[in-house]
Parts: sequence; structure tokens; C-alpha cells
Amino acid sequence: MLPDLYGALACVHLSPCARGTRPVHVRTCPLDERTTEAAVIVSTVSRTYALALRLEEYHGRWITTALELA
Repeated sequence: MLPDLYGALACVHLSPCARGTRPVHVRTCPLDERTTEAAVIVSTVSRTYALALRLEEYHGRWITTALELA
């Protein structure tokens, strides 16, 4: 994960019901050999979230370069 993105996520405080939640649906869309975008639906007891993220290959690892949460 990019350092700026990680810093922004570290400031987010999740409610206890959000911790440990698993995705219920994942859809990926490869853009090229080194870039993939994904849409993820995550459901908790009280709410459903949509996530969009971009993953890019960097030195043999996937790194999150963009993340949107709705």
C-alpha cells in the first residue's frame, strides 16, 4: 500500500462490528499485466460497504495505489 494511502487508513476507526468482516462479492478487471482494478462488496451486521481499489505490481508484489469506500 502506498504510504499516503496507509496513513489515511490508519486514521480510520472501525466500529467493533466492522472488524473481521469478510467480502461477500469480488469482481476484478485486469487493465494490463501489472495493473488490476477490483470492486468488493463487504457486509457487516448493520451495513453494507462498496470498495473500489487499484492494485499495481511493484517488485514482484501487489501494492494498493487507490482505494475508495462507499
